[in-house]
Amino acid sequence: MSRIRLSVGAMTAAAVALPACSVDDLDLAGRSCPCVAGWSCDPTTHKCIPDDQAPLDAGTDGAGGADGAVDGGDCSTATAWWDDTYAFRRRIDVTAGSTDVPIRYSVAAELDHAAEVQASQSLDSGDDVRVVCTGYQVPRTADPHDSWNQPATRIWFDLPAGVAAEQSNDACYLYYGNPAATDPPNKWSDSMGYNLPAEIFLSGDDFERHDDGASPQGWTDQGTDDWQVRVHDEDKWFSPQALGDWQNGSVATSMPDVDDASWSAELYYWQAGDNGWGGLAARVEGDGGGAGGAAAAGGGVMVLIQDRRYYVATEYWLDPNTNWTDNDDIHFPHGSMGRLEIVTLGSAAAIYWHNPVGFSPRRVTIVEDWTLGAAAGKLAVFAERPFGTNQRWIDVDDIIVRRFISPEPAVSLGCEEHRGPER
Repeated sequence: MSRIRLSVGAMTAAAVALPACSVDDLDLAGRSCPCVAGWSCDPTTHKCIPDDQAPLDAGTDGAGGADGAVDGGDCSTATAWWDDTYAFRRRIDVTAGSTDVPIRYSVAAELDHAAEVQASQSLDSGDDVRVVCTGYQVPRTADPHDSWNQPATRIWFDLPAGVAAEQSNDACYLYYGNPAATDPPNKWSDSMGYNLPAEIFLSGDDFERHDDGASPQGWTDQGTDDWQVRVHDEDKWFSPQALGDWQNGSVATSMPDVDDASWSAELYYWQAGDNGWGGLAARVEGDGGGAGGAAAAGGGVMVLIQDRRYYVATEYWLDPNTNWTDNDDIHFPHGSMGRLEIVTLGSAAAIYWHNPVGFSPRRVTIVEDWTLGAAAGKLAVFAERPFGTNQRWIDVDDIIVRRFISPEPAVSLGCEEHRGPER
């Protein structure tokens, strides 16, 4: 056991000579922090323990540790360990730019989850990955457009507290390394506001809670078209059936009107046919009106994607035969899945297409300065469906609406800390 001895020797030749003396050995075990040299503060009990018995070990190698952290940040041992059954953690640092980050803002921490799985430090399902803020677990999800067990898995959660401009928040931690973990809190799909509010994004829908063939709650079809939930490859998707006007979409009428946001949806071109396209609209006013073929002055923006071309107009169709623009960077061939994203800020919109895996560039900028007429509104989806003998099918899934500010806050992970056994 480490001990501390205080001794006094001869001072100077001119000083009065004092006999050497010492005090009894000091044993600080169980004393409250702060501690002295040779002793460490246990972050769980806040009591002093000998250095050689400190249970908290900061990792530094391989898939864990400073070299494995996204930004190689410093380890922090001052915060009590949330749950001893989780062997690893990393601090999450959220830094605001010139704009205040509001409370419940959605942020994503990027983790090389594939490396953690390879090192047997996390489950490939991600069920053991948890976000804990000020000692409380909060809902989280891997980016619905990606997955767990990837080199750059983005883990979304919403901040329980805001962050002032140019300031940082480090009250949240990412925990993992519990092989028995199940049922993580990850509620983000709320049928676009029809059910209880989503806990990670403003609104979302993955359609998994709806029955196959159902017209899902929270959505209102335009005109006479009939949008239904369908099962493909074990997942549920949203798609129009061959019953109505092929230009009609469906509007998420249960969601609140939203202004500044990122609106995104996954598109799946799953059955071949000429002229297959899918689309998304943001800041739609009302329920989207009647027949989509009518030229109407909508306040939002609609974008449609086809392989190597796009269409942008107001939230309604203007002239579907003359408003397509060629772009060879856009890839959306039969059998592929891509993501369409609209970012609205103030009176402007920016539109991006995220190409399917294996195609370059990864993200294509379509428009960055579209002028919006509506101050706020809802989301709508559009997709091609069979017409006569042309059996093309486009499905929509994993729809997300999240708040957006500019600049968005920077999010980084500190180094990996290991809750090891006492030595």
